[in-house]
Amino acid sequence: MRGYIQLTREQRYQIYALMKAEHNQVAIATILGVKMKVIRKTSTCVTNAIIELLTPFKEWVYTLTADNGREFSGHVEIAKELAADFYFAHPFSS
Repeated sequence: MRGYIQLTREQRYQIYALMKAEHNQVAIATILGVKMKVIRKTSTCVTNAIIELLTPFKEWVYTLTADNGREFSGHVEIAKELAADFYFAHPFSS
């Protein structure tokens, strides 16, 4: 996959902790020694990553469920590309 970098679980926890401590993306990228685009959760990045990762499994993907975060605002494009239904979870319903 072009341009996709898989983060380790430890790196994800570090990013989460640094975001909670209100560090900006540049500081987090510098601390972890990764490019800033790796830690972004923009709608475009998330949309492209989901499409790239699930396209090989397109025939088995029927539905997708996401939380209500802004990063999933490209849900229409994802659903169209994968020919799948896209649902959003109801807050606090787990």
